[in-house]
Amino acid sequence: MKVEVTAGLFSLVVALAASQPARAAFVSINDAVPDPNIAFSLNDFEGGFQINSLIVQEGLHNPKTVTISELATPGITAIDGAAENDFSAVWILGGPIVPENETVFFTEPGGGISDVLHFTYTTDASTGRGHLDGSVISDTETPLSVADLNAAGIFATKTLSEATAFAGGKAFDFSNTNITANFTSDVPEASTWAMLLIGFAGLGLAGYRRASAKTSIVG
Repeated sequence: MKVEVTAGLFSLVVALAASQPARAAFVSINDAVPDPNIAFSLNDFEGGFQINSLIVQEGLHNPKTVTISELATPGITAIDGAAENDFSAVWILGGPIVPENETVFFTEPGGGISDVLHFTYTTDASTGRGHLDGSVISDTETPLSVADLNAAGIFATKTLSEATAFAGGKAFDFSNTNITANFTSDVPEASTWAMLLIGFAGLGLAGYRRASAKTSIVG
């Protein structure tokens, strides 16, 4: 599917991240941007970050912000009119990873599902690098149906209300070893620019890498 690099946002990301030393891999998934879009802010994935099998970021000091559609698109699995957008990433660990396999359902005040975030963290035994694999689904005009999600083989390991998960404009954190990762839902009280700045700040201020890491970039 088409992945658009947003020039204005990219310029701001570059300005915030300029002249910074190498740091941990970073991903911020932001649904609090104008519909029907989801924004990914990314940096420092030596082995690349892919969305729907397309590489959208690769290498150190190479921040990118890309937008994708949350609407059903030919070739992309869809549930209740919403696209199940897949992502995967590879980066240098610098320490033991915490294995995780979570599927989080975020609920609206009325009880429907607004967003689904799935993520799995593993280590590549042959290279010692970290792997993040996952997907994100965001509702369109109506909330996602739990029954339809279950019928597609998607079951929650954790259910959080938007009021709890995003209280005070905070993003949902799913970070791991040498990677900062967060997700922001499209909640009514969220400020679009405030949520974007979470991504920008992360691109410029994510945690430092091991100084001794010298593994070459994987294409």
